[in-house]
Amino acid sequence: DVDLPRSIRFQLDPPGDDFLDAIRGFGAFSYVMVMIWGSFRVLALLGIRRDYLRLALRTGGLFGLLLLLIFFLGGPLQTLYYTGWDDLASPRRNPAGFFFSHVLGRSLGLAVPLAAGLLTIRGRHIQAWLGILGPALRGQWYPESWRGVLAGIAAAPALAAIPYCAATLAPGPLVLLTPAPELLFHPVPAFGLLAEFAINSVGILCLFCLVYPWLLRPEAPSRLRYAFFVLTGLLMVSQRVGPLLDHGYAAAATLPLLLGGCWLIMHRLGLAALLTAWLVSLALPMIGVYLLTPGSFTTPILQIALVAAAPALGAWFAFRRPAPAGDADDFLAEIERRNHPDTAPQLRSEREHLLSEFALAREAQEGMLPASAPNLPGYSLAACCLPARDVGGDLFDYLELPAGRIGLCVADVSGKGVPAALYMTLTKGMLAAEQDMASGPRDLARALNTQLLSAGHRRTFVTLVFSVLDPGTGHVEMVRAGHNPALWWEAAAGRAHFLKPKGIGLGLTSDKLFHAHLETGELRLDAGDILLLYSDGLTEAMNAASQLYGDDRLAQTLARHAHLDAPALVEALLADVREFVAGAPSQDDLTILAVKRLALSPAPDGAHEPAAAAT
Repeated sequence: DVDLPRSIRFQLDPPGDDFLDAIRGFGAFSYVMVMIWGSFRVLALLGIRRDYLRLALRTGGLFGLLLLLIFFLGGPLQTLYYTGWDDLASPRRNPAGFFFSHVLGRSLGLAVPLAAGLLTIRGRHIQAWLGILGPALRGQWYPESWRGVLAGIAAAPALAAIPYCAATLAPGPLVLLTPAPELLFHPVPAFGLLAEFAINSVGILCLFCLVYPWLLRPEAPSRLRYAFFVLTGLLMVSQRVGPLLDHGYAAAATLPLLLGGCWLIMHRLGLAALLTAWLVSLALPMIGVYLLTPGSFTTPILQIALVAAAPALGAWFAFRRPAPAGDADDFLAEIERRNHPDTAPQLRSEREHLLSEFALAREAQEGMLPASAPNLPGYSLAACCLPARDVGGDLFDYLELPAGRIGLCVADVSGKGVPAALYMTLTKGMLAAEQDMASGPRDLARALNTQLLSAGHRRTFVTLVFSVLDPGTGHVEMVRAGHNPALWWEAAAGRAHFLKPKGIGLGLTSDKLFHAHLETGELRLDAGDILLLYSDGLTEAMNAASQLYGDDRLAQTLARHAHLDAPALVEALLADVREFVAGAPSQDDLTILAVKRLALSPAPDGAHEPAAAAT
């Protein structure tokens, strides 16, 4: 027997080592069982609900892509060699195994608890998820997104300091928290940070995404449930005490502090804040190691800092593009309805079926609109159509007419939603049928009025502006059937004109009365001139103060951007509308069609070049 000094015995057999091993073992068993339970929940609803699958695919896919991006940018061979996965002779230690272990496995470790948690949350727990669900499911950034991220970054230093404070206050010899020495030699520290985050956060995700909303659900509060949650939580957060493995009692003292800090962040700030705080609190000690180690580690520090700052970039994007006011309440109510045990089975099947049908209808409707503008030498053309709902009643079209002319059309069906979409489809078909038979815009409008009057019985009408352009001369002939005025930018004069030939909406009155009130307008597009056709969703776009976008602002915006070509002009108009409404929900479908003459083409001998119509 050898009598070793106390200091050496302390290093060989740290105090509380067996106790800590037991806690960590029970903790690993706990979150494995919770992961299995969550996986069964996810598999049980396959084919019934799709929202949780979208959440899993988007969060797990984004994390996996980020891992792969850092892996390839940082040097695949160095990373494989460092992690020991470069032995091609062994089927378990090769690049394929590395991919499934470090990329796919870690991505699933994040995605499964989130997907299963979405199926579990109810009542007050749903609010805490808004910062994650908004961008993941709706592509909308609610204030909870950027506020949660910023709050998580602010809370991260306190969360990171908990093990170090416990080590300082623990009884017995001073515990020195030395990081793993291989950190200093990692070829891509940012990859190591993300990989550690994925493993380190599984217990927290299982705890607060599944155990927390299930045990502490609103309708079943009890002291026994709270006690069981605390016990399970202490076990699950034990995976975070790696720096204290040399002192088991100090590590055990850290567990309630970690659990309390995470619960406070989740309860007060939400899930986005908790995940952000967890990531940043892992990054801060790594940065500290590099700063305190002699030598220059600028690149590793920048790598880790960029990964840790990634949530802040998302917060900035969320702040710049806020979701419409009031939309969050509807979104939360919808999640509550889907998860309620009394109504969830029926809502899950019926609503998802309707959403699927609407998605197919929108795809079919978008397929009926031109995918791209025609190639017209000397001209630039562009158009867009943004429905206010899943499907809309606006349309635009380019029609090839005899003698090389081209028809430009924007139409708006009365009403919104499915009925308007059906009549939009009908109008589109009528336009296609009449384009080869009508001799001009006036004849085409009369034919459409007759057919829509017969089909709609005056219960539905269509407004339309239709222009026929002769590319050689720039001559434009136009009719307007109850539609918004066309807008003509005259480059030579440097001013905009609203063109208002008279006309009644299609399908409202008899052919005789319609023909008597229909006027034709004419103009000629010279170099730099622009003709803008649009629906009332543009000028009647409304902000939160109930102010309309209006004709004057449209003319001013067109004047500011008249130097752009048609695609850039349409994007500039849309950007200005978005800035004006500032996130207010759309009240009507919005359609824009723009044509700009880039250069004059020589007119044929004897070609008629009419003067512009009065405005």
